Amino acid sequence: MVHPRLKEITDRIIERSAAGRKDYLRRIQTQRTITPQRTNLEYGFAACPAADKQHLATDKQPNRGIITGYNDKLPAYQPYESYPEIIRNIQATAQVTVDVPAMCDGATQGLPAMDLSAFPCDLIAMSVAVGLSHCMFDAAVFLGVCDKIVPERLIGALSLGHLPAIFLPACPMLQALPTLGKPAPVSDLQKAKSPAKNCLLQKAPPATLRAPARSAAQPTPIRC
Repeated sequence: MVHPRLKEITDRIIERSAAGRKDYLRRIQTQRTITPQRTNLEYGFAACPAADKQHLATDKQPNRGIITGYNDKLPAYQPYESYPEIIRNIQATAQVTVDVPAMCDGATQGLPAMDLSAFPCDLIAMSVAVGLSHCMFDAAVFLGVCDKIVPERLIGALSLGHLPAIFLPACPMLQALPTLGKPAPVSDLQKAKSPAKNCLLQKAPPATLRAPARSAAQPTPIRC
């Protein structure tokens, strides 16, 4: 049973968005009628293995577009290195169609670059739309995490809303310090003598993790 207030808000949103939603649904319906079109073989899948080329040319199997943010820099994204090969082996063909930026403000805490974490939002959404616009795919697989990255990917996915899409998280993040490998109650952390103790308690991080201060008059904010 929907709460009356929630229903009221939902109905108001539906009414207010009717015109834009109508245009969007019309566009999605048009896209559904023209994709996939795997006719430009020399561009669409010339780089695929021979077996995949045969499947794609004859439409014997669905083809999935993989959107990934894999890189060796960030612990949340490094595990994605092996995902495309695994996906390719699951009863269909798959192609990595675009790599999107994977910015992490955790790696830039206390540095001016931390302010850049919000800037790639439009770029991520546009990259997804471009990567999926090649009329080659029956579905999309998104490899990525983070509140600054997944919403923008969703916006890009919705721009081609006729394609089924799935978002796959990676495994738990790797840890830089052994002392951070196991979660512990705050009470235990307060008693701990670990060099990471202060960082875990949201105080100043250990000296080995601190960013250099810019000046005494302009201290560097540190957040853990």
